[in-house]
Amino acid sequence: MKRFTLILTALIFSLSIFAQTGKIAGKVVDQKSGETLIGVSVLIDGTMRGMQTDLDGLYQIEGLTEGSYILNFSYVGYTTKKMSNVVVKNGATTNVDLALTEASLTIEAVTVTATRKKEAISTVLAIQKNSVTLSDVLSGETIRRSPDRNVGNAIKRISGVTIQDNKFPIIRGLNDRYNIAFINGVPLPSTEPDRRAFSFDIFPANLIDNIVVNKAATPDMPADFAGGLIQLTTKDIPDENFVQVQLGVGFNSLTVGKNFYDSRTKSSTDWLGLDNGARNLPAKFPTERLQTQTTAQKAEASKLIANDWGLTNRGSSRPSGNAQLSTGFSKKIGAEGRFGGIFAFNYSNNERVTPINRQLYTVAGDFQFNYDETRFSNTYLNGLLANFSYKINDYNKISFKNNFNISSEISSILRGGDNLVTNRQEVGTSIARFQSNKFLTSQVSGDHLLSENGLKIRWTAGYNDIERNAPNWSQVILSRSLDYPNEAVRVDIPRGNIPSPTGVGKQFFKLDETTYVGNLELSHPFKIGSLSQNIKAGLNYTKRERSFNTRLIGITSALNFVDEGVYNSPIEKIFSPDNFATNKFSYGEITAPNDNYKAETSNTAAFLMFNNAITSKFRLIWGARYEQYPILLTSGENIKAVDVKFSNLLPSMNALYSLTDKTNIRFSASKTVSRPDLRELAPFFFYDVVNSLGKRGNANLTQTDITNLDVKYEIFPEGGQLFSISAFYKHFKNPIEEVLSVQSIGNIDVQFINAPSARNLGLEFEMRKSLGFISQGSTLLNDITVFGNLALINSQVKLGSGATSSTRPLQGQSPYALNLGVQYNNIESGLNSTLLFNQIGRRITFVGDEGQFPTTWDNPRPVLDFQLGKKLLKSAELKFTIGDILNKPFQTYQDINNNRKYDTKSGGDHPFIGYRPGTTFALSFSYKL
Repeated sequence: MKRFTLILTALIFSLSIFAQTGKIAGKVVDQKSGETLIGVSVLIDGTMRGMQTDLDGLYQIEGLTEGSYILNFSYVGYTTKKMSNVVVKNGATTNVDLALTEASLTIEAVTVTATRKKEAISTVLAIQKNSVTLSDVLSGETIRRSPDRNVGNAIKRISGVTIQDNKFPIIRGLNDRYNIAFINGVPLPSTEPDRRAFSFDIFPANLIDNIVVNKAATPDMPADFAGGLIQLTTKDIPDENFVQVQLGVGFNSLTVGKNFYDSRTKSSTDWLGLDNGARNLPAKFPTERLQTQTTAQKAEASKLIANDWGLTNRGSSRPSGNAQLSTGFSKKIGAEGRFGGIFAFNYSNNERVTPINRQLYTVAGDFQFNYDETRFSNTYLNGLLANFSYKINDYNKISFKNNFNISSEISSILRGGDNLVTNRQEVGTSIARFQSNKFLTSQVSGDHLLSENGLKIRWTAGYNDIERNAPNWSQVILSRSLDYPNEAVRVDIPRGNIPSPTGVGKQFFKLDETTYVGNLELSHPFKIGSLSQNIKAGLNYTKRERSFNTRLIGITSALNFVDEGVYNSPIEKIFSPDNFATNKFSYGEITAPNDNYKAETSNTAAFLMFNNAITSKFRLIWGARYEQYPILLTSGENIKAVDVKFSNLLPSMNALYSLTDKTNIRFSASKTVSRPDLRELAPFFFYDVVNSLGKRGNANLTQTDITNLDVKYEIFPEGGQLFSISAFYKHFKNPIEEVLSVQSIGNIDVQFINAPSARNLGLEFEMRKSLGFISQGSTLLNDITVFGNLALINSQVKLGSGATSSTRPLQGQSPYALNLGVQYNNIESGLNSTLLFNQIGRRITFVGDEGQFPTTWDNPRPVLDFQLGKKLLKSAELKFTIGDILNKPFQTYQDINNNRKYDTKSGGDHPFIGYRPGTTFALSFSYKL
């Protein structure tokens, strides 16, 4: 600790040396196209000090003494602009972004004078207004003004976006399999072994520079989406050297002061979210399946496994905590070069105690199980970010970006209730789970301006690696027969050689996936007459390699072992090594040959895209993309490999018509796909003891073909205000869904199937408005902004044909998604606050199996969040947040009476999963040097 303090002190002192002067930095863009301008001359008025903008449109003037300056911006063919009253302070960077307008051919010279505040607004509007496709942007500054601690929470603030399980985005009501995600231009792999989804809670929100959600395709985008393409950009070269420390503490209303039950197996590295091997199978345990072992060999191997069954009461739960240390530097090299970077380390630990009720009924109204349980979870999120960029000169830049995150959960469950499937009443069942996701992404990229006429090349080489480790998922079931409610409670152990997936057992999983990415893009601007044009072409290659390994072992009893004294002993004595022998207990295995698999896919793509200005008001972005996507999946002995190849030519078109300088009409049409994921194809059965459901793949799945149509009307007034309305239509051929079914062995399973077809019709509304218009002279109202967005979607899946045809909504599709907010921000006092509201309509979680299980639905649930922030002194800020103020119950249910709402009156609906998450309170303090 002393060494760390000395290093930090030295770093702070060294950075303070550079803080004796200030600097001016910013970006210059074209007012009409929103594209960055290269080579704009930026000079301090009355001097020769200044520079030209680089290939990103960026400039930076350093070494300025404290005071007020005037900047001159000039560029051939554009109106010269003068920026007045640019105030520079020692040790600070003054940001001045600017939008230049093309000069009229009839005017020899014009100089326009503007204020910094108004010009910053114009620049932002130019970028948003002239995007080539339908997209929504969430800036880093907006994220920092919300209560959101990770990207999973922050992204739901975007129009048409909601979040599932606090980490999986739902865009336009479509479930997460219809979305794809990128970080710094490199695709993100799935973090989940049983679904195509990325867990966005692993990224701390304050390390993100911006989040962009594209809702319409262009040829330079991968075509494997229908809801949206999510692009995360992490922070790059800072404008100034800095060190920032942030500390936070919080608690949950349902957790504070409650007893916390934990697994008996612990690891010395649990606090990092990592297991040091303590939960692994012993080194001498047979690597081959136990089915191949003799009875004596199994009994001997059984003695090797630790007797760690059951849970321990650790005492009162602890408050949550988080910390972050970040630093950045920027250094000029030579006359034109600049080298900079940003480093960050973050750590958080959060405990929750959550009472949950789980039920499942058949169509006839007979319950299958009814459990009351308490879940004890401890989640860890920590990571490192290291980004470097070297601007060789104004025309060449190379970046190296790296991000490593660990997201882990240690959870335990105490459960009781009735299970009709097993005909047992469970009393004191305990479940212990550990799982960690380790995610590494690394990429090197280059941007180069090859000629004075604007020919650009961009290349990227990337590498992702994700490892999900879930060792020693343990469960012990204490029960008695439902037919004999007065009998003694005992451990539920099957007799014979075959353990039960619903009995006493352990599960071990490990998923490794590596992704290699290579991109090469070439763009060239040119003019036809006075109208700007651009052509862009590129090659993309992505390769994924995955391996999945599992062991499922359980305890069985010898047929003649009936010692009731053993069965009725405390857990730790029941499974002591003395009770494992050929005539007592032993471990058996139900791991099937096809439960482990290896797979690889690749996507080889080429595209050609044109960005044509047809008139001064009308632009057309069009082209096509070709993708070739083979899948090879092998699983077990004598199991036929999945070997398929998808080849698609995918055209797209985006049209933009500018009615005025502040009003646009957009139209988009595209063909996209959604291909089956590796897990969905793998013939692997997984039994989820928590939800009492199994899940198996389907090697016969085919891709979903999607037709997308969008139209949007948008108005950009001034002051960062926005009004828009959009409509969209999507048609799905062979959509992939998850269906509940009953197998011959009696397990309730979830299977992947292709439905015949589906379609979505939707409307989206978005607005952002300052209240200053109410009273022109009111400073208070000028500082208040209201904003909101609403998506309305009508979804239908066509089932069957002819007289038997019926319809229902697409799985995971919400009929509406609503976000509302009000924000107060006073720069002079440093006081800011945000109140946010979110709610989505009911949606299908699992499609029912006709005649057996009704479809299950998520009930609408309002969420209200609040944050209050106050800047202290010059560089400190204090934040207080309240999350989920209303604490309404989360409820999944079976809509028996089909009245489209949750109704528990007589003859009404059956609950499936229900709980309250509690209200969270948090306080954080940050200080920046």
